[in-house]
Amino acid sequence: MPTNTGPMPYIHFVRASDGTITRVLHRREGDAMPPIGESDIGVFSLARDAYLGDLARYEAAAEPGTATRERNFLPFIPWLAATAVVATFPCTDPIEALGINTPDDLARIEAHLRTRVSEPHA
Repeated sequence: MPTNTGPMPYIHFVRASDGTITRVLHRREGDAMPPIGESDIGVFSLARDAYLGDLARYEAAAEPGTATRERNFLPFIPWLAATAVVATFPCTDPIEALGINTPDDLARIEAHLRTRVSEPHA
């Protein structure tokens, strides 16, 4: 799973000293967030057994968020990491982690893509 570390995270993966993800904090659930955090970039790849077996077991036990009362996929990650390897790696450019939620986000992506189109290809 690619992740990005940056300021004012919307979510943040809490890790144990061995690097295992132990918890996920959510700004929208009212969790206290660190000033710099590690977030997913919205790309996930699950092994077949994790998708068909572990995810179904998690779903049966998943608690809704404390503020939104919604059930969310992201708490599945620390749940799974308690019994299996969850591999992460940093994204190569922070723009890869930008979600398009506002007109400003869209403008940033458009500007980024315009620069990439104008760069010569190797």
